[in-house]
Amino acid sequence: MPVRRGNSAPQNTFLDTLIRKFDGQNRKFCIANARLERRLVIFCNDEFCDLVGYSRADIMQRSACMEFLHGPLTSVASIAELRDALHSRDEKQVRITFYKKDGTRFVSNTMIAPVRNEAAEVMFYILTFQQEGLSSLFAAMTRGDRRVQ
Repeated sequence: MPVRRGNSAPQNTFLDTLIRKFDGQNRKFCIANARLERRLVIFCNDEFCDLVGYSRADIMQRSACMEFLHGPLTSVASIAELRDALHSRDEKQVRITFYKKDGTRFVSNTMIAPVRNEAAEVMFYILTFQQEGLSSLFAAMTRGDRRVQ
């Protein structure tokens, strides 16, 4: 299956390899172009689209700060942390409240990791998203507890 990327994605085999590696690990992730000021999303996998309820076309070419997922309970501090991480040379984890397309709120532990080239320049950022509370929700459902929010 060919890898679908945005118009701001450099065409190279390294990026294809990176996408295939992460896609095979059952993660929800996006890749942003670090060479562009707004850190535009150049790839997002199907699992991420399923998590947030948006299509790939809705997500591509948007800022990796994920403004379209912000809502009333998304803290200014976590937005600033995410933005700072996307301009950093270090890996960082940010706990942030996002909103799905249908308005459902969820808390994500978002890992932002820079990807460097041979000259140690940051070329991309990989953002992986892990929704909090899924393991406790699953445990409650297997016990038959329907009161989980």
